[in-house]
Amino acid sequence: MESRSSKKTNEELAKIVNDHMEKYPNTTRNRIKMATNINNYRLEDLEALGLIKLPQRVKPGAHSKTWRFYKT
Repeated sequence: MESRSSKKTNEELAKIVNDHMEKYPNTTRNRIKMATNINNYRLEDLEALGLIKLPQRVKPGAHSKTWRFYKT
């Protein structure tokens, strides 16, 4: 039986992230992080290595009530 804390290679992590992004094409970085249990630093390292292509960052305040009020 495989341990939950076993170390995964970059290729294994990239496959997990790419599978999640294929299943949910409009996902955000935060949802990828929560669904795959990979931290931001590791995700950015995988992107720097060219193994994954992350979605653009959501700008601060884009989810605030004020933004939603003026957007409608």
